[in-house]
Amino acid sequence: MELPAVNLKAIVLVHWLLTTWGCLTFSDSYAFANFTVLALGVWAIAQPDSLDAIIMFLVGLAITILLDIIYISIFYPRGHTLSDTEHFGTGMAIFSLLLKPLSCLFAYHMYRERGGEFILNVPLAPCRNGAHTRPLTPRRTLPWHTPMQTWKASQQLGPSELPSHLMSPET
Repeated sequence: MELPAVNLKAIVLVHWLLTTWGCLTFSDSYAFANFTVLALGVWAIAQPDSLDAIIMFLVGLAITILLDIIYISIFYPRGHTLSDTEHFGTGMAIFSLLLKPLSCLFAYHMYRERGGEFILNVPLAPCRNGAHTRPLTPRRTLPWHTPMQTWKASQQLGPSELPSHLMSPET
């Protein structure tokens, strides 16, 4: 499935608007975290070839998902009837929170378009032999496997240059 082309400016603009409206209800820490991430988004817009800018924006969005959940759960006005402004601000903060995973998906797509690679290589299933990782040191072998090819290689390379596992016991 191909993702639709979404402009980074549109993502930053929508989140800026929703964050501004969310600040009607929530404290300064909500504003500080979200506007800091939006500043990273402006950096990613200003430098369209920078991998650092888009990955920092992506990581910042992912972190503010968790922080927004904490802010909304702690600072949600309770114990009194909410005014229309508080209802609106809370609704916009929740709407921004709901849009952030989608924005992360688009930001990740932009990261890949800029030449970034997936930085976490987590296997989903173990290997056939039960090992989860490859050996740290690569094995150096010659590309031939038959005895005749090994003999020819020993004639060309000499016994001292041939890997030890390919040498016969009499050499």
